[in-house]
Amino acid sequence: MKKKLSAVFLTAGMVLGLTACGGSGGGNAGSDTSAPENSEASEMDAGQSEDSSSESAEAAPAGDGEITITVVDWNTGIASDLQKAACQEYMDSHPGIIIDHQTIAYEDYNTKLNTLIAAGQTPDIFYASDLYAFNYGEQGVSQDLAPLYEAQGVDMKEKFLSPAIYETAAGEVYGLAYGVVCTVMYYDKEIFDAAGVEYPSSDPANPDTWDEWVEKLKQITVDQNGKHPGEEGFNPLATKTYGTISPSWYYHLSTFLHSNEGAFFDENGLTLGNEEGLEVIKAVNDLAAVHQVAPTPIAEDALPTVASMFKENQLGCYISGSYEYIDIAEENPDIGIAMIPMFKRPASIAWAACLEMSATTEHPEEVFEFFRWYAEADTNPCHVASNLPNEYKYYEDESLFDIWMDPSIYNDDFHAVVPALMAEYAYSPEMCTVKNAGQIFDEYVAPQLDKVWMGEQTPEDACAELADSVGAVYSGLW
Repeated sequence: MKKKLSAVFLTAGMVLGLTACGGSGGGNAGSDTSAPENSEASEMDAGQSEDSSSESAEAAPAGDGEITITVVDWNTGIASDLQKAACQEYMDSHPGIIIDHQTIAYEDYNTKLNTLIAAGQTPDIFYASDLYAFNYGEQGVSQDLAPLYEAQGVDMKEKFLSPAIYETAAGEVYGLAYGVVCTVMYYDKEIFDAAGVEYPSSDPANPDTWDEWVEKLKQITVDQNGKHPGEEGFNPLATKTYGTISPSWYYHLSTFLHSNEGAFFDENGLTLGNEEGLEVIKAVNDLAAVHQVAPTPIAEDALPTVASMFKENQLGCYISGSYEYIDIAEENPDIGIAMIPMFKRPASIAWAACLEMSATTEHPEEVFEFFRWYAEADTNPCHVASNLPNEYKYYEDESLFDIWMDPSIYNDDFHAVVPALMAEYAYSPEMCTVKNAGQIFDEYVAPQLDKVWMGEQTPEDACAELADSVGAVYSGLW
């Protein structure tokens, strides 16, 4: 069955723009304002279905002595098919267990999930957005996994990547990351070669500094007349090739803040207005406003897709998640992969949907046994079908690389960068550690920073206003 599942992935999985992490940080997963939701439309929406209906696997009704385990997620299309095939494999090898796999369309997910919870019908296993992974634990809905793993002799911190463990400061673990992605930089080798510019560093321990990267961007940005930024006659309104697109999404900003030894928040409130935070905001804003190596927000809205821009050699670099690799590589198979530029230290982030287990399930032993089977790549091949593993060994043991980095799909650059990046430099974004993260980042942080990107406010003024407005809703860190 594992070989069959792998074959399904290889023949169809390449068209996936969706993964288990597909809702993390983006889209509006439901309209119930009393439930955890995320209204920020982001690059993670691409693979989510527009269908607002829910879909259930064809699980036979449980008979006498049989146990039904309900699994609810937001996967659609091929990803959903793969998950259903995995559930069927488990049922085939575990007589007496019925897996009822249900899919709820992403835009309705939080509303419908919370309706089930309110009705006393909490699924045995379910997805939660990384923005709200801890909320269900705080409410008593999700099971603390720490004592369950400990009882089986598993040290979670040795087995799983740190960003994969949704752990509170008090040590409760309310879920595991499922379908991990990380932040990387894509770059067009042809553009760098044509300009005679050195590629961005692929060494995760020694990435380009921000200033070094900006200098490279100036050399590869060119207008229709062959002029570069800073040269007399350069016309930013007639740019032929952009050096990059400004990485202004708050997930990316979180990475740069960590690299600069800063943060959006600490336990007392907003720290974005500190020296480290202002330096990052100014640096990102200056890409378009000062250096002219990136499009303005208005110009960016009129651009084609990133994959198309790479295909037509219109874009030099692009900072985004590993989930975009397949789409980009389909148009440019030799796409370069590099560590993102650093301020004071190398950094990336890793994030995903959070797989959680009901604290009120009627069959805790059987549900946890399936939870482990479903959440770990050793047993469930779907776990790494189009995502990154959540366990250290897959990044440290080269003999396991081909399990999750098929060389016919992932190029040498991906192999060279991602394992070391994930093992050494990936951390959880602040969106996973700030209470009320969805509300705070979508309703306060993003709109306030948009005023900076649009040239309506200085970073200093924006941060001052944000400190005042967010203070009423900020509740600290998990």
